[in-house]
Amino acid sequence: ADSTHRLTHLGFLHIAPFSPEDPGGLREAIELFRFAEGLGLDSGWLRTRHLQYGVTAPGVMLGALSQATELKVGILEGLLHFLVQRLLLAL
Repeated sequence: ADSTHRLTHLGFLHIAPFSPEDPGGLREAIELFRFAEGLGLDSGWLRTRHLQYGVTAPGVMLGALSQATELKVGILEGLLHFLVQRLLLAL
């Protein structure tokens, strides 16, 4: 039996950091998602974090991303990210 696994999907996770004084990080995040699409990735995830500057309205950001790219986009909450990371490390 063939024990190799073929990679069929590849995505990335980004927190989209910005500061209130310079919210340009949100534009940069959109550019990053466009760049990832150009590289052939098929999904991008926004990581939300409490008490840290980042996307404060992920739903609005997803709307902007859906207009700027064909990537599948989603939101990953900080705690869930921690659990997924631990599961992947256990593989």
